[in-house]
Amino acid sequence: MGLPDGEKLTSVEREETEGLAAEWRCSRYVAEDPQIMMALSAEGRCAFLPGATMYYSVGGDSVSRRRDFGKRLLHFVRETSQQLELAELFGVSRDVLAGYLRGKMDYMWSLAWRSDSREAVDALRELVAKHGLRGGIKSKIYGLMVRLK
Repeated sequence: MGLPDGEKLTSVEREETEGLAAEWRCSRYVAEDPQIMMALSAEGRCAFLPGATMYYSVGGDSVSRRRDFGKRLLHFVRETSQQLELAELFGVSRDVLAGYLRGKMDYMWSLAWRSDSREAVDALRELVAKHGLRGGIKSKIYGLMVRLK
């Protein structure tokens, strides 16, 4: 969306815009979808449609579908950390994300069980402790199995 002809950003508006653009391109972010979802959520109610809206295939490893479960878990730990940071930045309530985060925790604990990476499991534990995250019954079962492993 551009400005009407002849209008220019004030120095404050330009600084705010450049700050948001810098956040958008932040090198520690591992995905681009969360910025879009958080910006929309900050503006009001939005819906996530669970059905497929686009099909594509991935040949071999991809960023989010690594064959190595430890690397896959690290990706999702970083992505979840990014989402929580963006939620705070955009003022999105944790209540809005509760169901989504619960499902994501269940998935990450299942990866922790399949992974042989101590680094990845420790990163998940750190994320859980830092943000007080809790999953569903699957998280509890997988978490117990990880401890007994």
